[in-house]
Amino acid sequence: QNTADAQIYISAYHYRHPAFAYLSRDFARMKFIFQWQTLPIPQDAPALYLFPRSARPPAEWLTGWEAGLLAAEPGPDGLPDFVAYRFAPGATPLPDFQPASANFANQIELLGWRASTGGPHPLPPLPLGEGMGVRGGTAAVDLLWRVLNVPQEGDLRLVADLVDGWNFHWAQAFNDAYPSEQWAAGDRLITRLNLPLPLGLPAGGYSLALTWYSPAAGVNLPALTAAGTSAAFAFLGPLNVPATIHPALAPTPWAQPAAAMNIPLQLLGFDPPPT
Repeated sequence: QNTADAQIYISAYHYRHPAFAYLSRDFARMKFIFQWQTLPIPQDAPALYLFPRSARPPAEWLTGWEAGLLAAEPGPDGLPDFVAYRFAPGATPLPDFQPASANFANQIELLGWRASTGGPHPLPPLPLGEGMGVRGGTAAVDLLWRVLNVPQEGDLRLVADLVDGWNFHWAQAFNDAYPSEQWAAGDRLITRLNLPLPLGLPAGGYSLALTWYSPAAGVNLPALTAAGTSAAFAFLGPLNVPATIHPALAPTPWAQPAAAMNIPLQLLGFDPPPT
């Protein structure tokens, strides 16, 4: 496969693994995705993606990718150890996103978002309409971005806080799977956020407070408003979380009824009064 004109992306469990540097002839041209939490799409170059089994993106991100499949090398169990895809400039299929808009220091802008049922879930996913995922588990939210200018900081990290109407921060997630030292102007990025939803999270409308943070420099990219002012965060929402408790977390009654009662209800148990 001739890779001379393509931008090469490799998803890996380790960032810039030395084995690639030793074995590859094109290491300087490779861009690495830590595990699978981000998907970059170049603006005007063919895209060549390599996904090993240990760091493959969610299946929902790869919907419609069959036409670009180059290789699917099977392992000893018959399942692919890695898959490779190639797409012409601008032809990489994308999932559907709800429109959104936010600008961070004229370096990166938000284009859209989507709630997802993909990714790891400690508990089975429960439907939340336009909401996010599972209370007491994790909620997957995908964001679509466009790089406007290459930032000075090479370690920008996407940070998102789950905030209620009183500005209380209930949970936080971050994504630094595709370091900004690899960004190129015009590229688009799909980023996955896995938000932990704590038990006891009240039902209602929430927002995501978004920012990009550089740990090395200790600074955030300011969110720019349409009026030209700046803020610490850009807010995305509302995200609706209903009053849903997973059945496995329901309290267990201390006592069981001795006999059925002739009423159109089924008594499952009761807590006897203290003695």
